[in-house]
Amino acid sequence: MPNRENESEHWLSILRNFSNVILGEIRSKGEKLREINLSISDSIPLDKEVTSIWVDGGNANFDCVGGSWFIVKAAAGYFSSGEKIKWHEKTRTGFTTLPRNIDRFVGIHRDILEIECVLELIENEPDFIVLDNSLTTYANMGVPHSLLKFFESGEPMEESSEYDFFRSFVDFKKRFNALIQQCKILDIPLIGAAKDPKSRLLARKWNLGKNFIDSSAISMLAKGKTGFTEAMEAKYLRIPRVEKYLEKRSLLTGERGRFQSIFGILQPNGRVFRVDFPEFQKSKLQDIRKFLVAMHDGNGYLIPSHIVHNRATMPDRLSDGLSKLVMSSVAKEDMEIAKFLFSKQRRSKFG
Repeated sequence: MPNRENESEHWLSILRNFSNVILGEIRSKGEKLREINLSISDSIPLDKEVTSIWVDGGNANFDCVGGSWFIVKAAAGYFSSGEKIKWHEKTRTGFTTLPRNIDRFVGIHRDILEIECVLELIENEPDFIVLDNSLTTYANMGVPHSLLKFFESGEPMEESSEYDFFRSFVDFKKRFNALIQQCKILDIPLIGAAKDPKSRLLARKWNLGKNFIDSSAISMLAKGKTGFTEAMEAKYLRIPRVEKYLEKRSLLTGERGRFQSIFGILQPNGRVFRVDFPEFQKSKLQDIRKFLVAMHDGNGYLIPSHIVHNRATMPDRLSDGLSKLVMSSVAKEDMEIAKFLFSKQRRSKFG
């Protein structure tokens, strides 16, 4: 029987060494941080009343034999000073037999609904439109490796389990491209606001390595200051074969595919958020900054974003209710099939 005391001391020694390595890395990066002069400038709120559209989405999915059911929701709010919020909402359900990347597939369907809601409200010509994510995230959308071959060899066959994913990806690109075009025609600033950015645009520029993301570095460097960083190119992962495919269809090409980013912190030691906008709207940067300052609640949170998020979030009871509804509907027709479809051991039935 091994000596428990020696075994405990062995693992404690490993943990101490690990802690010392981490502490050393943090101290090293801390020295670099002290050498950085963060350029951050405050901004005043807009001195006029404006209208704006804010959108967010939610989703849920659950598995059954051979596939997954999903439900997606989008909520867009039209905000106008002194008036009740005008809501435009959409919900959609579906079924997919995709063997992997289910969350990403469902996420694309959610984002399609979000853009649809905005496009259907844009005829009201708001002063600003705010999406609940980085615009570069929408522009890239993370193409799964299993789909890359289709951007060179042609679309998958309709019978393929990957056909729906490919078509959904392209459909989203068309809608996002249409939104950017409409914003340019109507001269409406399009903003992508990411509440919890994981980007490393500045961290790479400052050579901070993998230990810091932009929001954590800015939080430490701001030292109680509030305001916005200077605008910079919002770089994102570009995949040559996907770009060629989009260029052939004139989607997100030229100025429609170039974006700028700023980071904001509106409350001393508060949350850092990232804001993207199309590069061709750079002349509207000061108005965008003033608009965002006017929208925060004094604690650094953007009020409309919080309201829309709560409206769009898919509560657990809804997804649970959907699964029970499907299960009971099937059970009414055939109990044996219901037991088979929703058995916890379903995967073993297919190997």
